[in-house]
Amino acid sequence: MRIYINEHGAKVGISNGKLVVSKNGVKLKSLPAELAESLLVSSSVQITSQALIFLSSHNVSVSWISDQGKIVCSLFFSNMQRLGNIRIHSNGTRYKRV
Repeated sequence: MRIYINEHGAKVGISNGKLVVSKNGVKLKSLPAELAESLLVSSSVQITSQALIFLSSHNVSVSWISDQGKIVCSLFFSNMQRLGNIRIHSNGTRYKRV
């Protein structure tokens, strides 16, 4: 199932294996998370870290779109075996705002 959420101020979370969409603490919709194939949300929708972790572990892609309908960001997940520890080293480089 492809899921599209564009309710301004909505929040997507996960609870008991279900994707839960709420706004101002009120549940708007709930559905079994294993039914999700992809999730498309507007940029005003929040997604919890727990929901992203669940979706990634089930290979569900997540995309954000702007108010104009353009894709802002997409995350595509696939099952990958852990290859060992990954270490990130900082060399003190700073990034410039462009």
